[in-house]
Amino acid sequence: MRLKDSFEGRKPHNLKKIINKAFNYSLNDRWQEFFSYFFVEFVNRFPEWFLKLFNEKKICPICKFETYSFIHLSNHREISWNSACQRCDSRSRHRGLFFLYKKYISNQSNRKILHFAPEIILSTLFKKNNNLYFTTDLHMKNVDYPKEDIQNLSFEDSTFDVVLCNHVLEHVKNDIKALEEISRVLKTNGIAIITIPGNWKSKQTIPQNPFINNGHYRHYGLDIESFMKKKFNVVRRVNMNTPQVKLHAIKKLEVAYICEK
Repeated sequence: MRLKDSFEGRKPHNLKKIINKAFNYSLNDRWQEFFSYFFVEFVNRFPEWFLKLFNEKKICPICKFETYSFIHLSNHREISWNSACQRCDSRSRHRGLFFLYKKYISNQSNRKILHFAPEIILSTLFKKNNNLYFTTDLHMKNVDYPKEDIQNLSFEDSTFDVVLCNHVLEHVKNDIKALEEISRVLKTNGIAIITIPGNWKSKQTIPQNPFINNGHYRHYGLDIESFMKKKFNVVRRVNMNTPQVKLHAIKKLEVAYICEK
Protein backbone atom coordinates (compact mmCIF):
# COMPACT_ATOMS: atom_id res chain seq x y z
CA MET A 1 0.00 0.00 0.00
CA ARG A 2 1.37 3.40 -0.97
CA LEU A 3 1.61 5.65 2.07
CA LYS A 4 -0.43 8.82 1.90
CA ASP A 5 0.52 12.41 2.63
CA SER A 6 -3.08 13.47 3.16
CA PHE A 7 -6.13 12.34 5.12
CA GLU A 8 -8.33 10.26 2.82
CA GLY A 9 -11.25 7.93 3.26
CA ARG A 10 -11.96 4.69 1.47
CA LYS A 11 -14.78 3.70 -0.88
CA PRO A 12 -15.50 0.56 -2.91
CA HIS A 13 -13.75 0.65 -6.29
CA ASN A 14 -15.56 2.17 -9.25
CA LEU A 15 -16.23 0.23 -12.44
CA LYS A 16 -13.09 1.49 -14.21
CA LYS A 17 -10.88 0.41 -11.32
CA ILE A 18 -12.54 -3.00 -11.16
CA ILE A 19 -12.03 -3.60 -14.88
CA ASN A 20 -8.37 -2.52 -14.72
CA LYS A 21 -7.60 -4.76 -11.74
CA ALA A 22 -9.50 -7.71 -13.23
CA PHE A 23 -7.56 -7.35 -16.49
CA ASN A 24 -4.26 -7.22 -14.60
CA TYR A 25 -5.08 -10.33 -12.56
CA SER A 26 -6.16 -12.33 -15.62
CA LEU A 27 -3.18 -11.15 -17.69
CA ASN A 28 -0.82 -12.43 -15.00
CA ASP A 29 -2.76 -15.66 -14.41
CA ARG A 30 -3.62 -14.66 -10.81
CA TRP A 31 -7.03 -16.29 -10.75
CA GLN A 32 -7.38 -16.73 -7.01
CA GLU A 33 -6.91 -13.00 -6.53
CA PHE A 34 -9.26 -12.38 -9.46
CA PHE A 35 -12.19 -14.23 -7.87
CA SER A 36 -11.48 -12.98 -4.33
CA TYR A 37 -11.38 -9.42 -5.58
CA PHE A 38 -14.72 -9.68 -7.42
CA PHE A 39 -16.38 -11.34 -4.44
CA VAL A 40 -15.14 -8.65 -2.04
CA GLU A 41 -16.24 -5.80 -4.29
CA PHE A 42 -19.68 -7.41 -4.55
CA VAL A 43 -20.01 -7.68 -0.75
CA ASN A 44 -18.76 -4.11 -0.28
CA ARG A 45 -21.86 -2.90 -2.08
CA PHE A 46 -24.36 -4.39 0.36
CA PRO A 47 -26.55 -1.53 1.66
CA GLU A 48 -26.28 -0.42 5.28
CA TRP A 49 -29.85 -1.46 6.12
CA PHE A 50 -29.06 -5.01 4.99
CA LEU A 51 -25.78 -5.16 6.97
CA LYS A 52 -27.60 -3.97 10.07
CA LEU A 53 -29.70 -7.16 10.03
CA PHE A 54 -26.67 -9.44 10.43
CA ASN A 55 -23.79 -7.41 11.88
CA GLU A 56 -22.98 -5.63 15.11
CA LYS A 57 -22.11 -1.94 14.99
CA LYS A 58 -18.42 -1.12 14.53
CA ILE A 59 -16.57 2.04 15.56
CA CYS A 60 -13.20 3.28 14.35
CA PRO A 61 -11.37 4.39 17.53
CA ILE A 62 -9.26 6.85 15.53
CA CYS A 63 -11.87 8.94 13.68
CA LYS A 64 -14.97 7.70 15.59
CA PHE A 65 -16.77 6.67 12.40
CA GLU A 66 -19.64 4.24 13.04
CA THR A 67 -20.80 1.57 10.60
CA TYR A 68 -22.08 -1.98 10.37
CA SER A 69 -19.23 -2.95 8.06
CA PHE A 70 -15.86 -1.48 7.17
CA ILE A 71 -14.58 -1.91 3.61
CA HIS A 72 -13.41 -5.47 2.90
CA LEU A 73 -10.10 -5.92 1.04
CA SER A 74 -8.33 -8.87 -0.58
CA ASN A 75 -4.86 -9.91 -1.69
CA HIS A 76 -3.15 -13.05 -2.97
CA ARG A 77 -3.27 -14.64 0.50
CA GLU A 78 -6.64 -13.85 1.98
CA ILE A 79 -9.74 -11.73 2.22
CA SER A 80 -9.39 -9.15 4.97
CA TRP A 81 -12.90 -8.63 6.32
CA ASN A 82 -13.83 -5.25 7.82
CA SER A 83 -10.42 -3.88 6.95
CA ALA A 84 -10.55 -0.21 5.88
CA CYS A 85 -12.49 2.56 7.61
CA GLN A 86 -14.61 4.52 5.15
CA ARG A 87 -13.74 7.87 6.75
CA CYS A 88 -10.01 7.67 7.58
CA ASP A 89 -8.88 4.47 5.77
CA SER A 90 -7.48 3.00 8.99
CA ARG A 91 -6.78 -0.73 8.83
CA SER A 92 -6.95 -3.33 11.58
CA ARG A 93 -3.30 -2.71 12.55
CA HIS A 94 -3.83 1.07 12.76
CA ARG A 95 -6.79 0.60 15.08
CA GLY A 96 -4.75 -1.79 17.21
CA LEU A 97 -1.79 0.59 17.25
CA PHE A 98 -4.05 3.40 18.41
CA PHE A 99 -4.49 1.62 21.75
CA LEU A 100 -0.88 0.41 21.90
CA TYR A 101 0.55 3.87 21.25
CA LYS A 102 -1.85 5.30 23.80
CA LYS A 103 -0.47 2.88 26.38
CA TYR A 104 3.21 3.61 25.71
CA ILE A 105 3.44 7.26 24.66
CA SER A 106 0.26 9.02 25.74
CA ASN A 107 0.83 11.93 28.15
CA GLN A 108 4.62 11.65 27.80
CA SER A 109 5.40 14.93 26.08
CA ASN A 110 9.02 14.88 27.27
CA ARG A 111 9.89 11.79 25.19
CA LYS A 112 11.44 12.36 21.77
CA ILE A 113 9.62 10.25 19.17
CA LEU A 114 10.61 9.31 15.62
CA HIS A 115 7.86 7.94 13.37
CA PHE A 116 8.86 6.19 10.13
CA ALA A 117 6.51 6.48 7.14
CA PRO A 118 3.84 8.14 9.32
CA GLU A 119 0.20 7.43 8.66
CA ILE A 120 -1.65 10.72 8.63
CA ILE A 121 -4.49 9.23 10.70
CA LEU A 122 -2.06 8.56 13.57
CA SER A 123 0.51 11.32 13.20
CA THR A 124 -2.20 13.99 13.42
CA LEU A 125 -3.08 12.73 16.89
CA PHE A 126 0.53 12.69 18.07
CA LYS A 127 1.33 16.18 16.85
CA LYS A 128 -1.43 17.59 19.02
CA ASN A 129 0.00 16.11 22.21
CA ASN A 130 3.76 16.01 21.80
CA ASN A 131 6.19 18.79 20.83
CA LEU A 132 9.01 16.26 20.47
CA TYR A 133 7.25 14.14 17.85
CA PHE A 134 9.08 13.92 14.51
CA THR A 135 8.34 12.14 11.24
CA THR A 136 10.64 10.73 8.58
CA ASP A 137 10.55 8.76 5.34
CA LEU A 138 12.60 8.05 2.24
CA HIS A 139 9.89 9.03 -0.25
CA MET A 140 7.24 11.08 1.55
CA LYS A 141 7.64 14.85 1.25
CA ASN A 142 5.43 16.11 4.06
CA VAL A 143 7.67 14.88 6.91
CA ASP A 144 10.10 16.54 9.32
CA TYR A 145 13.10 14.57 7.99
CA PRO A 146 12.64 13.68 4.30
CA LYS A 147 14.89 11.34 2.28
CA GLU A 148 15.97 9.30 5.31
CA ASP A 149 16.84 5.70 4.45
CA ILE A 150 16.01 3.46 7.41
CA GLN A 151 18.99 1.29 6.39
CA ASN A 152 21.39 4.22 6.71
CA LEU A 153 20.07 7.02 8.93
CA SER A 154 21.77 10.38 9.38
CA PHE A 155 20.80 10.78 13.06
CA GLU A 156 23.39 10.53 15.80
CA ASP A 157 23.50 7.61 18.22
CA SER A 158 21.00 7.63 21.11
CA THR A 159 18.82 10.45 19.75
CA PHE A 160 15.26 9.22 20.34
CA ASP A 161 13.28 7.75 23.25
CA VAL A 162 10.69 6.05 21.03
CA VAL A 163 10.74 4.80 17.44
CA LEU A 164 7.51 3.91 15.65
CA CYS A 165 7.86 1.67 12.60
CA ASN A 166 4.63 0.34 11.12
CA HIS A 167 4.87 -1.97 8.08
CA VAL A 168 8.15 -0.56 6.80
CA LEU A 169 10.74 -3.35 7.19
CA GLU A 170 9.13 -5.55 4.55
CA HIS A 171 9.71 -2.77 2.00
CA VAL A 172 13.51 -2.53 2.42
CA LYS A 173 16.14 -4.84 0.98
CA ASN A 174 18.19 -5.16 4.17
CA ASP A 175 15.79 -5.37 7.09
CA ILE A 176 18.54 -6.51 9.49
CA LYS A 177 20.51 -3.34 8.77
CA ALA A 178 17.31 -1.37 9.35
CA LEU A 179 16.91 -2.99 12.79
CA GLU A 180 20.51 -2.09 13.61
CA GLU A 181 19.84 1.53 12.68
CA ILE A 182 16.65 1.69 14.76
CA SER A 183 18.58 0.34 17.76
CA ARG A 184 21.47 2.74 17.17
CA VAL A 185 19.36 5.90 17.20
CA LEU A 186 17.42 4.79 20.30
CA LYS A 187 18.51 5.99 23.73
CA THR A 188 19.29 3.48 26.46
CA ASN A 189 15.97 2.14 27.82
CA GLY A 190 14.23 3.50 24.74
CA ILE A 191 11.61 1.43 22.93
CA ALA A 192 10.76 0.68 19.32
CA ILE A 193 7.23 -0.35 18.40
CA ILE A 194 7.46 -2.37 15.19
CA THR A 195 4.76 -4.03 13.11
CA ILE A 196 5.36 -6.22 10.07
CA PRO A 197 3.14 -8.47 7.93
CA GLY A 198 3.60 -12.14 8.68
CA ASN A 199 2.27 -15.57 9.42
CA TRP A 200 2.65 -15.95 13.19
CA LYS A 201 2.00 -19.67 12.99
CA SER A 202 5.00 -20.18 10.72
CA LYS A 203 8.63 -20.39 11.85
CA GLN A 204 10.16 -19.20 8.60
CA THR A 205 10.16 -15.90 6.74
CA ILE A 206 9.26 -16.30 3.05
CA PRO A 207 11.12 -14.13 0.47
CA GLN A 208 8.93 -12.31 -2.06
CA ASN A 209 9.28 -10.47 -5.32
CA PRO A 210 8.53 -6.81 -4.46
CA PHE A 211 7.41 -6.03 -8.02
CA ILE A 212 4.38 -8.31 -7.77
CA ASN A 213 3.84 -8.20 -3.98
CA ASN A 214 3.07 -4.54 -3.30
CA GLY A 215 6.71 -3.67 -2.68
CA HIS A 216 7.23 -6.43 -0.10
CA TYR A 217 10.58 -8.24 -0.08
CA ARG A 218 9.37 -10.83 2.44
CA HIS A 219 6.44 -12.19 4.46
CA TYR A 220 7.66 -12.69 8.01
CA GLY A 221 7.67 -15.75 10.21
CA LEU A 222 8.69 -16.15 13.84
CA ASP A 223 12.39 -16.37 12.92
CA ILE A 224 12.51 -12.54 12.76
CA GLU A 225 12.38 -12.53 16.57
CA SER A 226 15.86 -14.07 16.80
CA PHE A 227 17.27 -11.20 14.73
CA MET A 228 15.46 -8.62 16.84
CA LYS A 229 16.87 -10.13 20.02
CA LYS A 230 20.39 -9.61 18.69
CA LYS A 231 19.75 -5.86 18.35
CA PHE A 232 17.63 -5.18 21.46
CA ASN A 233 17.85 -6.20 25.11
CA VAL A 234 14.18 -7.12 25.40
CA VAL A 235 11.79 -8.17 22.63
CA ARG A 236 8.11 -8.82 23.31
CA ARG A 237 5.53 -9.94 20.78
CA VAL A 238 2.12 -8.58 21.73
CA ASN A 239 -1.31 -9.14 20.26
CA MET A 240 -3.03 -5.82 19.63
CA ASN A 241 -6.47 -7.27 20.24
CA THR A 242 -8.62 -5.32 22.66
CA PRO A 243 -11.48 -6.65 24.82
CA GLN A 244 -13.74 -4.88 22.31
CA VAL A 245 -12.13 -6.52 19.29
CA LYS A 246 -15.42 -6.91 17.39
CA LEU A 247 -16.38 -3.31 18.05
CA HIS A 248 -13.13 -1.99 16.53
CA ALA A 249 -12.66 -4.77 13.92
CA ILE A 250 -9.13 -5.67 14.99
CA LYS A 251 -7.87 -9.02 13.73
CA LYS A 252 -7.39 -11.84 16.21
CA LEU A 253 -3.69 -12.10 15.33
CA GLU A 254 -2.69 -8.44 14.89
CA VAL A 255 0.88 -8.51 16.16
CA ALA A 256 3.31 -5.79 17.23
CA TYR A 257 6.83 -6.09 18.61
CA ILE A 258 7.91 -4.00 21.60
CA CYS A 259 11.71 -3.80 21.42
CA GLU A 260 13.56 -2.26 24.37
CA LYS A 261 17.19 -1.17 24.13
